Amino acid sequence: MLQQIVPLKVKQKVKSHFVATNINGDLETSKQKVFIGLAADYGNLGDVAISYAQYQFLQVTFPDAEIIDVPISGTHQNIRLIKKHIKPNDIITLVGGGNLTNKYQDIENFRLIWLQHFPDNRIISFPQTIDFSDDAKGLKSQSESFAHYNQHQDFTLFAREKISYRALQELTNNQAKLCPDIVLSLDQSQPKDDANKREFITTCIRDDDESILTAVDKSNLFSSLNLQSHYQMKITDTHIGVSQLSWQQRIDELENIWQQFRDSKLVITDRLHGMIFSVITKTPCIVLLNSNHKIEQTYENWLSSLNHIKLVRNFNLDEVLALVSELSRLPEENIQLPTLKDNYQPLVDALTKPFNSKENADTDNGQ
Repeated sequence: MLQQIVPLKVKQKVKSHFVATNINGDLETSKQKVFIGLAADYGNLGDVAISYAQYQFLQVTFPDAEIIDVPISGTHQNIRLIKKHIKPNDIITLVGGGNLTNKYQDIENFRLIWLQHFPDNRIISFPQTIDFSDDAKGLKSQSESFAHYNQHQDFTLFAREKISYRALQELTNNQAKLCPDIVLSLDQSQPKDDANKREFITTCIRDDDESILTAVDKSNLFSSLNLQSHYQMKITDTHIGVSQLSWQQRIDELENIWQQFRDSKLVITDRLHGMIFSVITKTPCIVLLNSNHKIEQTYENWLSSLNHIKLVRNFNLDEVLALVSELSRLPEENIQLPTLKDNYQPLVDALTKPFNSKENADTDNGQ
Protein backbone atom coordinates (compact mmCIF):
# COMPACT_ATOMS: atom_id res chain seq x y z
CA MET A 1 0.00 0.00 0.00
CA LEU A 2 2.82 2.43 0.93
CA GLN A 3 4.49 1.80 -2.44
CA GLN A 4 1.34 3.01 -4.22
CA ILE A 5 1.10 6.18 -2.11
CA VAL A 6 4.71 7.38 -2.43
CA PRO A 7 5.14 9.59 -5.55
CA LEU A 8 7.36 8.29 -8.38
CA LYS A 9 9.81 11.21 -7.98
CA VAL A 10 10.35 10.35 -4.31
CA LYS A 11 10.85 6.63 -5.02
CA GLN A 12 13.39 7.43 -7.76
CA LYS A 13 15.39 9.71 -5.46
CA VAL A 14 15.44 7.23 -2.57
CA LYS A 15 16.48 4.37 -4.86
CA SER A 16 19.34 6.47 -6.28
CA HIS A 17 21.17 6.37 -2.93
CA PHE A 18 21.58 2.59 -3.25
CA VAL A 19 22.66 2.39 -6.90
CA ALA A 20 26.12 3.03 -8.38
CA THR A 21 26.76 5.80 -10.91
CA ASN A 22 26.98 4.75 -14.56
CA ILE A 23 28.61 7.75 -16.26
CA ASN A 24 30.70 7.13 -19.41
CA GLY A 25 33.54 9.67 -19.49
CA ASP A 26 36.27 11.32 -17.43
CA LEU A 27 34.83 13.74 -14.87
CA GLU A 28 38.26 14.69 -13.52
CA THR A 29 39.74 15.87 -16.82
CA SER A 30 41.06 19.41 -17.09
CA LYS A 31 39.43 19.71 -20.53
CA GLN A 32 36.08 21.35 -21.09
CA LYS A 33 33.29 18.84 -20.47
CA VAL A 34 30.13 18.47 -22.56
CA PHE A 35 27.50 16.27 -20.94
CA ILE A 36 24.73 14.25 -22.57
CA GLY A 37 21.98 14.10 -19.96
CA LEU A 38 19.06 11.65 -20.18
CA ALA A 39 21.08 9.38 -22.51
CA ALA A 40 18.95 6.37 -23.42
CA ASP A 41 20.25 3.09 -21.97
CA TYR A 42 16.91 1.32 -22.36
CA GLY A 43 15.58 -0.77 -25.24
CA ASN A 44 14.02 1.85 -27.51
CA LEU A 45 16.63 1.86 -30.28
CA GLY A 46 15.27 5.09 -31.74
CA ASP A 47 16.14 6.82 -28.46
CA VAL A 48 19.44 4.93 -28.23
CA ALA A 49 20.27 6.15 -31.75
CA ILE A 50 19.46 9.73 -30.73
CA SER A 51 21.90 9.50 -27.80
CA TYR A 52 24.56 7.89 -30.02
CA ALA A 53 24.12 10.47 -32.81
CA GLN A 54 24.25 13.28 -30.26
CA TYR A 55 27.57 11.90 -28.97
CA GLN A 56 29.00 11.77 -32.51
CA PHE A 57 27.74 15.28 -33.30
CA LEU A 58 29.31 16.71 -30.14
CA GLN A 59 32.63 15.00 -30.85
CA VAL A 60 32.80 16.81 -34.19
CA THR A 61 31.61 20.13 -32.72
CA PHE A 62 33.96 19.99 -29.70
CA PRO A 63 37.05 18.01 -30.85
CA ASP A 64 39.11 19.11 -27.83
CA ALA A 65 36.44 18.55 -25.17
CA GLU A 66 35.52 15.50 -23.07
CA ILE A 67 32.09 14.26 -24.18
CA ILE A 68 30.42 12.54 -21.24
CA ASP A 69 27.46 10.18 -21.64
CA VAL A 70 25.11 10.26 -18.61
CA PRO A 71 22.55 7.41 -18.80
CA ILE A 72 19.04 8.29 -17.75
CA SER A 73 18.77 5.26 -15.43
CA GLY A 74 21.27 6.88 -13.06
CA THR A 75 20.08 10.48 -13.23
CA HIS A 76 19.94 11.29 -9.51
CA GLN A 77 23.21 9.65 -8.45
CA ASN A 78 25.01 10.83 -11.59
CA ILE A 79 23.99 14.46 -10.99
CA ARG A 80 25.23 14.31 -7.39
CA LEU A 81 28.64 13.25 -8.69
CA ILE A 82 28.70 15.71 -11.59
CA LYS A 83 28.01 18.65 -9.25
CA LYS A 84 31.39 17.97 -7.61
CA HIS A 85 33.26 18.35 -10.91
CA ILE A 86 31.33 20.66 -13.24
CA LYS A 87 32.80 24.07 -14.13
CA PRO A 88 31.08 27.26 -15.35
CA ASN A 89 32.05 26.77 -19.02
CA ASP A 90 31.05 23.10 -19.13
CA ILE A 91 27.98 22.51 -21.26
CA ILE A 92 25.00 20.26 -20.60
CA THR A 93 23.04 18.83 -23.51
CA LEU A 94 19.80 16.92 -23.04
CA VAL A 95 18.76 14.23 -25.48
CA GLY A 96 16.32 14.98 -28.24
CA GLY A 97 13.40 12.83 -29.31
CA GLY A 98 9.71 12.66 -28.50
CA ASN A 99 9.88 12.88 -24.72
CA LEU A 100 8.83 16.52 -24.30
CA THR A 101 5.45 15.29 -23.08
CA ASN A 102 3.52 14.19 -20.03
CA LYS A 103 3.14 10.77 -21.68
CA TYR A 104 6.66 10.10 -20.40
CA GLN A 105 6.38 12.18 -17.23
CA ASP A 106 9.30 10.40 -15.56
CA ILE A 107 11.64 11.63 -18.33
CA GLU A 108 10.15 15.12 -18.14
CA ASN A 109 10.79 15.11 -14.37
CA PHE A 110 14.42 14.16 -14.97
CA ARG A 111 14.82 17.00 -17.48
CA LEU A 112 13.59 19.47 -14.87
CA ILE A 113 16.04 18.05 -12.32
CA TRP A 114 18.94 18.89 -14.66
CA LEU A 115 17.72 22.48 -15.00
CA GLN A 116 17.17 22.86 -11.25
CA HIS A 117 20.62 21.57 -10.29
CA PHE A 118 22.57 23.52 -12.93
CA PRO A 119 20.96 26.99 -13.18
CA ASP A 120 24.23 28.68 -14.24
CA ASN A 121 25.47 26.25 -16.91
CA ARG A 122 24.53 26.40 -20.58
CA ILE A 123 21.90 23.74 -21.30
CA ILE A 124 20.87 22.79 -24.83
CA SER A 125 17.96 20.46 -25.51
CA PHE A 126 18.60 18.61 -28.77
CA PRO A 127 15.74 18.46 -31.34
CA GLN A 128 12.41 17.46 -29.78
CA THR A 129 8.78 16.92 -30.66
CA ILE A 130 6.43 18.53 -28.12
CA ASP A 131 3.35 16.44 -27.41
CA PHE A 132 1.68 17.34 -24.10
CA SER A 133 -1.87 15.99 -23.98
CA ASP A 134 -4.70 18.50 -24.40
CA ASP A 135 -6.34 17.77 -21.06
CA ALA A 136 -5.99 18.99 -17.48
CA LYS A 137 -3.11 16.61 -16.74
CA GLY A 138 -1.18 17.54 -19.86
CA LEU A 139 -1.77 21.28 -19.53
CA LYS A 140 -0.66 21.22 -15.87
CA SER A 141 2.53 19.33 -16.75
CA GLN A 142 3.27 21.69 -19.66
CA SER A 143 2.72 24.78 -17.52
CA GLU A 144 5.00 23.52 -14.76
CA SER A 145 7.73 22.50 -17.20
CA PHE A 146 7.84 25.79 -19.09
CA ALA A 147 7.83 27.76 -15.85
CA HIS A 148 11.13 26.00 -15.05
CA TYR A 149 12.44 26.34 -18.61
CA ASN A 150 11.80 30.08 -18.65
CA GLN A 151 13.60 30.63 -15.34
CA HIS A 152 16.90 29.23 -16.62
CA GLN A 153 19.38 31.89 -17.80
CA ASP A 154 20.93 29.89 -20.67
CA PHE A 155 18.56 27.16 -21.87
CA THR A 156 17.81 26.62 -25.57
CA LEU A 157 15.16 24.22 -26.85
CA PHE A 158 15.40 22.79 -30.36
CA ALA A 159 12.37 21.48 -32.21
CA ARG A 160 12.81 18.78 -34.84
CA GLU A 161 9.81 19.82 -36.95
CA LYS A 162 7.81 22.99 -37.57
CA ILE A 163 4.66 22.24 -35.54
CA SER A 164 6.80 21.78 -32.43
CA TYR A 165 8.88 24.82 -33.35
CA ARG A 166 5.82 27.08 -33.50
CA ALA A 167 4.57 25.68 -30.18
CA LEU A 168 7.94 26.27 -28.49
CA GLN A 169 8.08 29.83 -29.80
CA GLU A 170 4.77 30.55 -28.09
CA LEU A 171 5.60 28.77 -24.82
CA THR A 172 9.14 29.85 -24.09
CA ASN A 173 10.80 33.19 -23.48
CA ASN A 174 14.15 31.55 -24.17
CA GLN A 175 15.33 30.98 -27.68
CA ALA A 176 13.48 28.22 -29.53
CA LYS A 177 15.19 26.95 -32.66
CA LEU A 178 14.62 24.38 -35.40
CA CYS A 179 16.77 21.62 -36.87
CA PRO A 180 16.27 17.97 -37.94
CA ASP A 181 16.24 14.94 -35.68
CA ILE A 182 19.89 14.41 -34.78
CA VAL A 183 19.92 10.80 -36.09
CA LEU A 184 19.58 12.26 -39.61
CA SER A 185 23.14 13.61 -39.19
CA LEU A 186 24.47 10.02 -39.39
CA ASP A 187 25.55 8.05 -42.45
CA GLN A 188 25.11 4.33 -41.83
CA SER A 189 24.85 3.30 -45.47
CA GLN A 190 28.16 1.44 -45.64
CA PRO A 191 28.23 -2.20 -44.44
CA LYS A 192 30.83 -3.18 -41.87
CA ASP A 193 31.90 -6.34 -43.73
CA ASP A 194 30.71 -7.54 -47.14
CA ALA A 195 28.24 -5.84 -49.47
CA ASN A 196 24.62 -5.31 -48.46
CA LYS A 197 22.58 -8.36 -49.46
CA ARG A 198 19.19 -6.63 -49.85
CA GLU A 199 17.35 -9.95 -49.52
CA PHE A 200 14.39 -9.07 -47.31
CA ILE A 201 11.32 -6.94 -46.94
CA THR A 202 11.37 -5.76 -43.35
CA THR A 203 8.32 -4.56 -41.45
CA CYS A 204 8.78 -2.34 -38.40
CA ILE A 205 5.25 -1.71 -37.12
CA ARG A 206 4.21 -0.32 -33.74
CA ASP A 207 2.26 -2.42 -31.26
CA ASP A 208 1.15 0.35 -28.90
CA ASP A 209 -1.31 3.23 -28.64
CA GLU A 210 0.63 5.37 -31.13
CA SER A 211 -0.29 2.95 -33.93
CA ILE A 212 -3.39 3.78 -35.98
CA LEU A 213 -3.38 0.44 -37.80
CA THR A 214 -6.03 -2.03 -36.68
CA ALA A 215 -5.21 -5.66 -35.99
CA VAL A 216 -6.98 -6.51 -39.27
CA ASP A 217 -4.85 -3.95 -41.17
CA LYS A 218 -1.66 -5.51 -39.81
CA SER A 219 -2.81 -9.07 -40.49
CA ASN A 220 -3.79 -8.24 -44.07
CA LEU A 221 -0.51 -6.41 -44.66
CA PHE A 222 1.66 -9.28 -43.39
CA SER A 223 -0.27 -11.99 -45.23
CA SER A 224 -0.29 -10.03 -48.51
CA LEU A 225 3.45 -9.43 -48.34
CA ASN A 226 4.05 -13.13 -47.75
CA LEU A 227 1.87 -14.10 -50.69
CA GLN A 228 2.78 -11.44 -53.25
CA SER A 229 6.38 -10.47 -52.59
CA HIS A 230 9.39 -12.12 -54.21
CA TYR A 231 11.38 -11.41 -51.07
CA GLN A 232 11.42 -13.09 -47.68
CA MET A 233 9.64 -11.01 -45.05
CA LYS A 234 11.19 -10.17 -41.69
CA ILE A 235 9.31 -8.62 -38.79
CA THR A 236 11.34 -6.38 -36.51
CA ASP A 237 10.87 -3.44 -34.16
CA THR A 238 13.01 -0.59 -32.92
CA HIS A 239 12.07 -1.53 -29.34
CA ILE A 240 13.92 -4.57 -27.95
CA GLY A 241 12.38 -4.61 -24.47
CA VAL A 242 15.51 -4.45 -22.29
CA SER A 243 16.98 -1.84 -19.96
CA GLN A 244 20.23 -0.54 -18.48
CA LEU A 245 22.30 -1.34 -21.56
CA SER A 246 26.03 -0.65 -21.34
CA TRP A 247 27.65 1.74 -23.82
CA GLN A 248 28.98 -1.18 -25.89
CA GLN A 249 25.66 -3.03 -25.80
CA ARG A 250 23.92 0.07 -27.15
CA ILE A 251 26.39 0.31 -30.04
CA ASP A 252 26.04 -3.42 -30.77
CA GLU A 253 22.24 -3.27 -30.83
CA LEU A 254 22.28 -0.26 -33.15
CA GLU A 255 24.67 -1.99 -35.52
CA ASN A 256 22.44 -5.09 -35.52
CA ILE A 257 19.32 -3.21 -36.56
CA TRP A 258 21.16 -0.98 -39.04
CA GLN A 259 22.63 -4.09 -40.69
CA GLN A 260 19.16 -5.59 -40.93
CA PHE A 261 17.99 -2.43 -42.70
CA ARG A 262 21.04 -2.54 -45.00
CA ASP A 263 20.14 -6.16 -45.81
CA SER A 264 16.57 -5.15 -46.69
CA LYS A 265 15.31 -4.43 -50.17
CA LEU A 266 12.53 -2.43 -48.58
CA VAL A 267 11.22 -1.37 -45.15
CA ILE A 268 7.58 -0.76 -44.23
CA THR A 269 7.18 1.17 -40.98
CA ASP A 270 5.00 3.42 -38.86
CA ARG A 271 7.88 4.29 -36.50
CA LEU A 272 9.66 7.60 -36.91
CA HIS A 273 13.07 6.02 -36.48
CA GLY A 274 12.08 3.15 -38.74
CA MET A 275 11.83 5.85 -41.42
CA ILE A 276 15.02 7.59 -40.27
CA PHE A 277 17.01 4.34 -40.10
CA SER A 278 15.90 3.70 -43.69
CA VAL A 279 17.15 7.14 -44.69
CA ILE A 280 20.60 6.79 -43.12
CA THR A 281 21.09 3.22 -44.46
CA LYS A 282 19.85 4.24 -47.94
CA THR A 283 17.05 1.66 -47.80
CA PRO A 284 13.77 2.23 -49.71
CA CYS A 285 10.93 2.75 -47.26
CA ILE A 286 7.13 2.94 -47.20
CA VAL A 287 6.07 5.08 -44.25
CA LEU A 288 2.66 4.82 -42.60
CA LEU A 289 1.39 7.53 -40.27
CA ASN A 290 0.95 7.09 -36.52
CA SER A 291 -1.26 8.89 -33.99
CA ASN A 292 0.76 12.11 -33.72
CA HIS A 293 2.42 14.56 -36.09
CA LYS A 294 6.07 13.60 -35.71
CA ILE A 295 6.33 11.26 -38.73
CA GLU A 296 4.40 13.43 -41.17
CA GLN A 297 6.15 16.63 -40.11
CA THR A 298 9.64 15.08 -40.19
CA TYR A 299 8.92 13.76 -43.67
CA GLU A 300 7.46 17.06 -44.92
CA ASN A 301 10.12 19.29 -43.38
CA TRP A 302 13.25 17.31 -44.23
CA LEU A 303 12.72 14.17 -46.35
CA SER A 304 9.98 14.73 -48.95
CA SER A 305 12.50 15.20 -51.79
CA LEU A 306 13.95 11.68 -51.34
CA ASN A 307 12.67 9.34 -54.03
CA HIS A 308 13.19 6.20 -51.95
CA ILE A 309 10.99 7.33 -49.02
CA LYS A 310 7.23 7.24 -49.71
CA LEU A 311 4.60 8.42 -47.22
CA VAL A 312 1.14 6.81 -47.16
CA ARG A 313 -1.21 9.17 -45.34
CA ASN A 314 -4.31 6.96 -45.35
CA PHE A 315 -3.60 3.26 -45.09
CA ASN A 316 -4.67 1.45 -48.24
CA LEU A 317 -3.34 -2.05 -48.83
CA ASP A 318 -3.45 -1.77 -52.62
CA GLU A 319 -1.45 1.46 -52.50
CA VAL A 320 1.12 -0.10 -50.20
CA LEU A 321 1.53 -3.17 -52.43
CA ALA A 322 1.91 -0.96 -55.52
CA LEU A 323 4.68 0.98 -53.73
CA VAL A 324 6.35 -2.30 -52.78
CA SER A 325 6.56 -3.15 -56.46
CA GLU A 326 7.79 0.35 -57.39
CA LEU A 327 10.45 0.73 -54.71
CA SER A 328 11.82 -2.80 -54.99
CA ARG A 329 12.82 -1.93 -58.57
CA LEU A 330 14.49 1.36 -57.66
CA PRO A 331 18.16 1.34 -58.77
CA GLU A 332 20.60 1.75 -55.89
CA GLU A 333 22.43 4.57 -57.67
CA ASN A 334 19.19 6.62 -57.48
CA ILE A 335 19.16 6.46 -53.67
CA GLN A 336 20.88 9.36 -51.93
CA LEU A 337 21.30 10.64 -48.40
CA PRO A 338 19.57 13.97 -47.65
CA THR A 339 21.70 17.11 -47.65
CA LEU A 340 20.99 18.54 -44.21
CA LYS A 341 24.36 19.80 -42.92
CA ASP A 342 23.40 23.47 -43.18
CA ASN A 343 20.18 22.80 -41.24
CA TYR A 344 22.24 21.81 -38.19
CA GLN A 345 24.18 25.10 -38.13
CA PRO A 346 21.76 26.74 -35.63
CA LEU A 347 22.52 23.88 -33.23
CA VAL A 348 26.27 24.35 -33.68
CA ASP A 349 25.87 28.10 -33.13
CA ALA A 350 23.86 27.61 -29.92
CA LEU A 351 26.44 25.18 -28.55
CA THR A 352 29.51 27.26 -29.38
CA LYS A 353 28.36 30.86 -28.83
CA PRO A 354 30.66 32.87 -26.51
CA PHE A 355 30.04 32.72 -22.77
CA ASN A 356 29.21 35.83 -20.79
CA SER A 357 32.54 36.51 -19.11
CA LYS A 358 31.03 38.56 -16.26
CA GLU A 359 28.60 35.78 -15.31
CA ASN A 360 31.40 33.22 -15.39
CA ALA A 361 33.60 35.41 -13.20
CA ASP A 362 30.75 35.83 -10.70
CA THR A 363 30.23 32.07 -10.62
CA ASP A 364 33.94 31.46 -10.07
CA ASN A 365 33.92 33.87 -7.14
CA GLY A 366 30.97 32.10 -5.56
CA GLN A 367 28.69 35.12 -5.99
